[in-house]
Amino acid sequence: MWLTRISIQRPVFITMVVAALVVLGWRARSRLNVELTPKVDIPIVTVSVAYPGAGPQEIETLVTKPIEEAVASVSRIKTLSSFSQEGISVVILEFQIGTDLDVAVADVREKVDAARGRLPRDVFPPVISKFDIASIPILFVGVTSSRLSLRELSDWVDNVLKDRISQVEGVASVTVTGGEAREVQVRLDKRRLEAYGLTVSAVAQALRAQNLNLPSGRVKEGRTEYSVRVLGEFQSVEEIHDLWLSFPNPEGGPPLRLRLVDLGEVVDASAERVEITRVNGRESIGLLIQKTSDANTVKVAEGVRREVARFQRAHPEVEFSFSQDASKMVLAALEDINVSLVLAIIIVVFVVFLFLHNLRGTFIVSLAIPTSLISTFLLMYFAGFTLNQMTMLALSLVVGILVDDSIVVLENIFRHLQRGEAPREAAFNGRTEIGLAAITITMTDVVVFVPIAFMGGIVGQFFREFGLTVATATLFSLFVSFTFTPMLAARWFRRGEELEARTGLFRSFDAFYHALDTGYRRLLAWALGHRFLTVAIG
Repeated sequence: MWLTRISIQRPVFITMVVAALVVLGWRARSRLNVELTPKVDIPIVTVSVAYPGAGPQEIETLVTKPIEEAVASVSRIKTLSSFSQEGISVVILEFQIGTDLDVAVADVREKVDAARGRLPRDVFPPVISKFDIASIPILFVGVTSSRLSLRELSDWVDNVLKDRISQVEGVASVTVTGGEAREVQVRLDKRRLEAYGLTVSAVAQALRAQNLNLPSGRVKEGRTEYSVRVLGEFQSVEEIHDLWLSFPNPEGGPPLRLRLVDLGEVVDASAERVEITRVNGRESIGLLIQKTSDANTVKVAEGVRREVARFQRAHPEVEFSFSQDASKMVLAALEDINVSLVLAIIIVVFVVFLFLHNLRGTFIVSLAIPTSLISTFLLMYFAGFTLNQMTMLALSLVVGILVDDSIVVLENIFRHLQRGEAPREAAFNGRTEIGLAAITITMTDVVVFVPIAFMGGIVGQFFREFGLTVATATLFSLFVSFTFTPMLAARWFRRGEELEARTGLFRSFDAFYHALDTGYRRLLAWALGHRFLTVAIG
């Protein structure tokens, strides 16, 4: 075959081609994201609406049903479900496999926006999101302190720590749980309000009107134009305490001008706590860290740990603990598969050496494993695959398959060498003779695994990377057996090279193998002589 002939005649060229594949593959491997599982698009969209203070029955009637009726007309919905509980409504839409979720989310948002007029005026804006495995937090960091109060610690976490961790590359969001949030409370006196003929909502509206930053036009100075804003937001509790408010006079006279302190008191307090976070039995503040969908779980976790370590050195009064770390689970799972992969390679090399009885031959065959595996990383990178349990399992499974073609080729080259042919001639003839058989063997493996990559449903998404990784590695092994293996055989073997060793352990193994071969021949002869009985037994 022309490819084999070129490889034998141009050894430097084919060596550079294989070396380039290996170098690029190794480089691609360092750029592959590390995840626990392949990326799976689960076709689920949720619509969440908060309605504080409303009971489940009110939520069901006033919020859930109008939203369900609005989104029911969205195309390609498989199931529509919902649940209503105190203060919140959640509608879940499961779409058919293959639905473009970005388009689905846009359609759902359009329907929900159209239904906003049917919802109570004081509900929170609907939150529409698609289910994403990558949105599951990869880290939970507990923050405690024996010196700072919970309020002080909460302020520090919200204003300093959260912002710094959010800047770590690959971090999508940081959610703070537990702690005490600052809340400025205006505690109105009911009797004073009644004396002035005012309501709580009137005072709240007057406060909102004062707590605003307003645009005030533009000012030109020469060739420069400035935007002007009036800063009216409150800057301190004292400012709120001394605030003057204007109200319409209920008796029709001039507007009432009252200080807020005349209607009640202003207190710098903590908001009502709706959740408590504990780490190792101690009350703490938790940070739930999510990564972006295309970020490397391990690298993001390492970046967050480095940032936390810097804070630990700068603030010894604060203690940090990691009670959840998805990167450790990912690394542990991949480490198990890596060990299995290395053991598989060692066992395959030993078995090959046991049968070939030749160090050079074993080395040539064994080179098919790393060259094929590392070259596979190149396609994985361009296909957008990740290093996960499925792709690593595929690489472990394919180790034995990778040497099949090279073993068949090398054994046939040995046979030609024993006939007295020159190494180059033996390498070419040995490869050409069984070329069609090798292609057939490889294509059989490929057609078995490729359909796995195109199974439907969520399971098919899990096995897509598995099937294509196996098929790619197998095709690379075929390329190696057509090029690299015969080239090395032509360069390293000598005329009359013996396939079998004549001393030591190999002589005993050959005796056992020949005895096994003789027994098999006898069994085969008996089976051919008793065909009907053989079929009945089988």
